[in-house]
Amino acid sequence: MTAVDDERAAVMKGRVDERAECSTMQVERVVNSVEWARESLKDETCQERADTKAFTGKGTRQELRQLIAEIDRLEQAMRELASVVRQVPGASIYLMLHHKRSNGYTFLRWRELGAGKRHLSWTDVQALLQSREASVRAWYGQASEQALSLNAQHLTARKRIRALRYILTRAQQPVYARRIPG
Repeated sequence: MTAVDDERAAVMKGRVDERAECSTMQVERVVNSVEWARESLKDETCQERADTKAFTGKGTRQELRQLIAEIDRLEQAMRELASVVRQVPGASIYLMLHHKRSNGYTFLRWRELGAGKRHLSWTDVQALLQSREASVRAWYGQASEQALSLNAQHLTARKRIRALRYILTRAQQPVYARRIPG
């Protein structure tokens, strides 16, 4: 098994170790940073919280909004890819979109059609595709590469949200003096 196959197996099976980068960040007990980000921005008004870069629109909250939009875009692309792969006539495999609610991890994974419906590694998929035409095998290879790319992009966006969460929860909220009428 090559390094590319090892990486593919790790990303496709959801075994990516996300804790390595953020192990020094002792974040709160809530693990799902994407849900935390959605909740923290849900009831926010434009002047409710002061950001570190006032009046530029380039603060951490703006970046958090952009990352949530990116997560939504990636999840929609994952759903579309899974739908396209399922429409292949006579296929015995398909891409399944998995979503772990506890930590917000969403990823595409190969599954076998039929009674077993077991998860498959890319090497298993290649073995099942040996009887198919070269163009079909190439198409499945492209679909797998696209799934790997979407999985990696989603993971990167989630890591960036977690880093912003750390910044926002650890930062002191600025207090501005107000003149008291009197």
